[in-house]
Amino acid sequence: MGARRRRKADWHNGERMALARLLAAQQGAPLDLAVELGAQQRIPCRLLAVPVPQEVADQRRRRLRKEARDKGRTVGAERLALCAWTIVVTNVPAAQQDTLVLLTLRWQIELLCTLWKSHEGVDTLRGRRAERVLIELYAKLLGRLMKHWLLLTSCWQRPERS
Repeated sequence: MGARRRRKADWHNGERMALARLLAAQQGAPLDLAVELGAQQRIPCRLLAVPVPQEVADQRRRRLRKEARDKGRTVGAERLALCAWTIVVTNVPAAQQDTLVLLTLRWQIELLCTLWKSHEGVDTLRGRRAERVLIELYAKLLGRLMKHWLLLTSCWQRPERS
């Protein structure tokens, strides 16, 4: 039970804190807090929490309940409460205000990489030596980037494009 409780708590100023309780005290205001994570070694991070619209929170709760029901489990009140927040732990400095914008861009980059891996074969490399693999990977990524750029600049304005 003790190990399970430790996973649900983070450290702030040397004290453990329950995330759901901390966010409930925020009363819907965004949170930007310096925390340290880790059991043996403390790693300094930033905890960002931004409330989401009610529709998004309800959708997250429905998805969470469905996944739990499919696995024959129940969802705790704490997890349901956390659905009302977008929570990010990052090492991006506090001076950089656009951390959440970077999070949305990261998702777009992941979608692009998934597309390149599934349709363009970027993840299949023939080289065995490390330098050969790196050269092949960089060449494939550069080629896909140029192909994607040409596609966007040449036919993006055409209404009949698919």
